[in-house]
Amino acid sequence: MYPVNSVFSRASNIPGKSHVLSAAQKSSTNGSQGVSAFFGQHQVSISKLSKPLVLKCLWDNAKGEGVAFTKIKNPAILMAMKLLPEMDIKIAEQHIQNAQSKNLPLSFGYLDNKPLEINITGNNLNTQSYDHYHGDGSAKRAIYKAKELDDREKYPEERYLFDQFDQAVADHPNSGELTEDQLLDCLMSALHGKDNPPVPGNGKNPDQQST
Repeated sequence: MYPVNSVFSRASNIPGKSHVLSAAQKSSTNGSQGVSAFFGQHQVSISKLSKPLVLKCLWDNAKGEGVAFTKIKNPAILMAMKLLPEMDIKIAEQHIQNAQSKNLPLSFGYLDNKPLEINITGNNLNTQSYDHYHGDGSAKRAIYKAKELDDREKYPEERYLFDQFDQAVADHPNSGELTEDQLLDCLMSALHGKDNPPVPGNGKNPDQQST
């Protein structure tokens, strides 16, 4: 897909952390409190998520729509925002393993042609610098996506029911303004629809199980 050790391992024309922090200070509504107040508003928990999944989702969600990104002129970086496919989870795992094998923190300033400016070593992610490259709320949206993917992996049957319910609501003629009774009908449709979710381990549907 793309090499782990990209030829653009450190691109030019990327604003340094001092520029990002300067932009953060200007953007903070609590100017008198400085950067410390701004940092407090940009935290999200990643304690229950695998590091490769967090890295993958942050990389995938890096769109280059933030204030700091406007300073970047490197064509390879600009192209990466538009053309590169999503990161394979195995690539993310290799990045994590490479850092851990060298006893390095899981801090990624620039990764595979995308500026990230993140540190995912601990249980909490500071989203400030990432958001200044990719837009306010971008890091949190990436983590929400990681949690959703994690839930789908851990609880396939539950996610299947949610998907069925969402589809039933979307297919309803009055999906914009459903009454409680109509929402209940959609829920019943999800629970007792014709299609049943696969049961992990044996590949059979619930109605095929022996009692």
